[in-house]
Amino acid sequence: MLSKNNLETPIIIGHRGASGYAPENTLSAFEKARNLDIKWVEFDVVLTSDFIPVLLHDTTIDRTTNGLGSILQYSFDQLQVFDAGSWFAPAFKGERIPSLATVLTFLRKNNLFAVIEIKALKNNEKQVATKTMEIIEKYWPDYQDKVIVSSFSYAVLKVVRQLLKEVKIGLGVEKWQPNILDQAQQINAYSVHINQQILKQKYIHFAQAKGFKVYAYTVNEKNRARQLLNWQIDGMFSDYPDKILPLCK
Repeated sequence: MLSKNNLETPIIIGHRGASGYAPENTLSAFEKARNLDIKWVEFDVVLTSDFIPVLLHDTTIDRTTNGLGSILQYSFDQLQVFDAGSWFAPAFKGERIPSLATVLTFLRKNNLFAVIEIKALKNNEKQVATKTMEIIEKYWPDYQDKVIVSSFSYAVLKVVRQLLKEVKIGLGVEKWQPNILDQAQQINAYSVHINQQILKQKYIHFAQAKGFKVYAYTVNEKNRARQLLNWQIDGMFSDYPDKILPLCK
């Protein structure tokens, strides 16, 4: 199925890797996505106490490791003692919270593409954006057509745009607001990433008419995926990307 505004096959992005099959935001999740022939993966980036970008969705390590507390309490080395896999399944015991540098090295080696979502904690928008972009430039210098940097924080994306004029930016949209596309234009965004629970066909058409790609998160049901494809969506994030990908062909 083709999107009217660009005549390209919609892309399917492994949400936090192939997180329906492996612990989210870990190397195992990206390895699983690769084995499923998924070319795009999404993951979340936060800063440790010693300003190392690492992969974690939450503000704390409670849910996805055997540790407790805010990510801001720990240095990168301190985080490495925690198990980030057993919570998902015993087979993943010993998985660690990976650094962004390690993940980008893996993705580049395996010719995978990435949506990198930057999460700001306690007013560290400038720090987390700056450190993340430094790592991207160092470990993935040919990122231009292979990376989308996203965030739900407009402040983060403003810093990203100031640092790299050519990087593709995706603005996260949890709730639709009348000025959301104006914000996207102000930072010269490439795409808007909209919560599929609130997504309407008219929102897709509004955004595409202004030149933005529209990606929906997180789509795990085939019927919903088919509906979004009929609405000419440009892409979808999924925990089970292998189940959604065949619908696009």
